Amino acid sequence: MNSQHRNWVTKALEDNEQRLTAYVARILGGKFDLAADVVQHAFLKLCHQDREALGDNVAAWLYRVCRNRAYDEMRKIKMSIERNGFASQKTEIEETQYRDLERGELMAGVQELLERLPDEQREAIDMWSHGLRFREIGEALGKSEGAVRVSVHRAIKQLRTSQLVRSHLASEFAGELNIGTSPDPSVSDMGART
Repeated sequence: MNSQHRNWVTKALEDNEQRLTAYVARILGGKFDLAADVVQHAFLKLCHQDREALGDNVAAWLYRVCRNRAYDEMRKIKMSIERNGFASQKTEIEETQYRDLERGELMAGVQELLERLPDEQREAIDMWSHGLRFREIGEALGKSEGAVRVSVHRAIKQLRTSQLVRSHLASEFAGELNIGTSPDPSVSDMGART
């Protein structure tokens, strides 16, 4: 690998590693060690990719590779649980693994819904869900605080129309998703991060 290619991979690592690890950990039900392995796998694959072919799509490519690998890992966990007789004798560890798997599947489904949002809404809600204030998001995106509030409001409203989200709002996952249960969200129910 030449130094220019190495610098490209290193920059991609610096720009994306933390967000990818958090994303994969959500899919895998909070298994950060396994998430780190998945992300490492993606960056090893990136080392062998053609920089010109990926162009400006490096982040999207990394997310796709991580997502696919995370689903592979989830399938392995599920097969292991089923192979060990989950249906006939549930142990406490297997039940925990199964709940983690279900939560990971839910989070992956929510992530897919987020990916369908318009770029402006997706970026705003992603930053908001990671704790940034509307003002900070506006600065990062070059938009007014009011425009960011509108983008987050519209994103949440769109997510609430999904059957996946609606069916889980009353469940234990509602708190983790940071989404309230009122049918028509207002900017004021988005939390105090103004």
